[in-house]
Amino acid sequence: MPDSWKKWLLLLLVAAGVVIALILLNPPKPRPRPPVPNSIGGVVWCDDNGDSFPDDGEVGVPSVAVTLTLSSGATVITTTEQPGTVPSDSFPGSFQFRNLATDTYAVEVDEGTLPSELTPPNRSEPPTWPDNIKLQNPGDKVTDVNAGYIRSGLACP
Repeated sequence: MPDSWKKWLLLLLVAAGVVIALILLNPPKPRPRPPVPNSIGGVVWCDDNGDSFPDDGEVGVPSVAVTLTLSSGATVITTTEQPGTVPSDSFPGSFQFRNLATDTYAVEVDEGTLPSELTPPNRSEPPTWPDNIKLQNPGDKVTDVNAGYIRSGLACP
């Protein structure tokens, strides 16, 4: 092998060694995973027996506005039912707030959007909604923010 080839081969080996050393000393950094979104959801339903728990046969109340606010009082979003979310694929009155940041939230029903014949179970105040829902970690999901209302003197349809 001619001397000029030996020089080029040596140079190539040195360059390859430098590249390998650089890769070993500076490995590629893993890409950060996108954060798992937080969510809060529940259902507004017709509470036939006034026990504040959704029972078999009790129906949801569709198209009721539900508002999500930050602990500071700032409104985040107002929504109405979103079929296909919580608690089953076709339950009317379901709502879900998605892609929420870690923070503390409150949920409230706009009772002006309820059918006029529905009232809170004790007739003196609305159902107690959590006003201190904490989403602290990526992927936190709260799915039981529910409120039942009764039909004045009658069972719900």
